[in-house]
Amino acid sequence: MNQPAKEITGRDLDGKAISLTDLEGNVVLVDFWSLYCAPCLEEIENFLEYYPELSEGSFEILSVNLDHDIEKVKKFVEEEQIPWPVLYSGDGWEDENRVKYGLQNIPSYWLIDRQGVLRQVGLEKQQLKSAIDEIVGEPSVASEAAATSRS
Repeated sequence: MNQPAKEITGRDLDGKAISLTDLEGNVVLVDFWSLYCAPCLEEIENFLEYYPELSEGSFEILSVNLDHDIEKVKKFVEEEQIPWPVLYSGDGWEDENRVKYGLQNIPSYWLIDRQGVLRQVGLEKQQLKSAIDEIVGEPSVASEAAATSRS
């Protein structure tokens, strides 16, 4: 932790290229999950509760799905009305982002600050929400620079 996050790249469910660097300047929660992981789905429900409030600031979720059946994933995302990007490779557990991050199990959550630094790994439920609130509440580099120039 407290080191630059490894790049995450892929395509969303519509085939659009997305990368972690596209979200630079935001606090990003990277969520590795699968439809066959009950705790993953439970946590997505929690994300859906607080995402609308947090996404008005500088917070984003980037989901990396580890399933093989895109139609089932699309159906779930549509039914749950998931508003954040969901990367899908179709490679399941062999997904290059999962391999790059060395994940051994899911769900797995990686919290990255506005500067692209990995700050938290492995938190769940209320601990995760508290960590997100804390990092989102930190002043951004841009606002710190503006405050310094006004002094």
